[in-house]
Amino acid sequence: MKGKVKMNWTLIIILLLNILGIGFIKLHDQNKYIKTKTGIEKHGEYAIGIITLTPPEGKLIKQGGAERILYKYKKQIFEGDAVGPFKRTKIGNKYVIVFDTTNLKHCMVLYDYPVKDSLQFVRDMEFLRKNPPKPYDTLIWKCFRNKEKLW
Repeated sequence: MKGKVKMNWTLIIILLLNILGIGFIKLHDQNKYIKTKTGIEKHGEYAIGIITLTPPEGKLIKQGGAERILYKYKKQIFEGDAVGPFKRTKIGNKYVIVFDTTNLKHCMVLYDYPVKDSLQFVRDMEFLRKNPPKPYDTLIWKCFRNKEKLW
């Protein structure tokens, strides 16, 4: 009788340790995900992004709509897919891009900040440095991929 009770407690402890281990792994993965997103907030720089390709009327290039967009940083041009906004954009439209200087594949297009001229860009950049939008609370942050998934 004592042997069965002891074995039951052993099984309960093993099961509990497995559940705690799985919870720890999930929490660790979630923290890595958050750290990836906050890299932009820590090492963020701004640039002007130009739309080079939009989906045809009524069609989607990728799920959620997608556009080709490029931006320049330190005399290099980066091009990739921007998951499109819910409103139509046109080829040649310019928007503020915020990107992580430590990993240039992590970028976001701020569709609520169209750029009409360089003076407007400087004003927007100063405003965004003082009041950065929260990427988790707003839909103006869109994922920018350079031919691969970020997360």
